[in-house]
Amino acid sequence: MADGKVVLGTAEAKIGEMSWPIAVIQREEHDGTRWYYIEEESVRIEGRNGVKSMPREDFGIVADLIFAGSEILLGK
Repeated sequence: MADGKVVLGTAEAKIGEMSWPIAVIQREEHDGTRWYYIEEESVRIEGRNGVKSMPREDFGIVADLIFAGSEILLGK
């Protein structure tokens, strides 16, 4: 979400070459549906409990941590 695109991964848990732009993601969470709107500098999250906004870069930081953790688990 930080880059406003979704990147396909490989079977080896690596970042792939192909990507698609995204503007919104809809997810079913434990407390209902949430919509993540990708805006210029932030991601706006709307759900049953209200609206929140977070910097896009925060999603990039978390994605990097998840990717690093998957490499450790897979022994890469």
